Amino acid sequence: FAQKGGAVLSFVRWAARPDLLNQVRIDTQQADLVLACDLVVGASQEALQSVRHGRTRIIANRHEIPNDSFVRNPDASLHVDALIGKLCHAAGDANLELCDAHALATRFLGDSIGANIMLLGYAWQRGLVPVVLAALERHADVLLRGGGAAREQREQQDCRCEESRHRTS
Repeated sequence: FAQKGGAVLSFVRWAARPDLLNQVRIDTQQADLVLACDLVVGASQEALQSVRHGRTRIIANRHEIPNDSFVRNPDASLHVDALIGKLCHAAGDANLELCDAHALATRFLGDSIGANIMLLGYAWQRGLVPVVLAALERHADVLLRGGGAAREQREQQDCRCEESRHRTS
């Protein structure tokens, strides 16, 4: 989930074979994982409808990302504790992990542009992203270094289908 330029929700499905990917959206309370790259969007009603308490894991970027309210009011607050509380209430204490992906990306990549990829890697290290490391690395390389839409589409296909580990829910 990202907020720059407007809220963005992406529903990503993984399967061992493309024919198992038969719908675009994740059904209500059927998500295995929510990557909340932005707390405001991650704690939104639309995002939380896919969360089932006790089932869905949420990995959230705890970094406060300013939104448009900061343009009108430089002293605005995102009420980060309240947003984290919403995530915790939705998924359960044991199913929420917080990570400052912005700080990690800045430290290891020299720029916060890779924060969302850092959060994805964090989730992968926790065993929550059912793809092999090589596919994830290729996809991250495409996103961080560019390479054109066709190359990115091929890499996404690799991540989604060809090299995914089958995960049953």
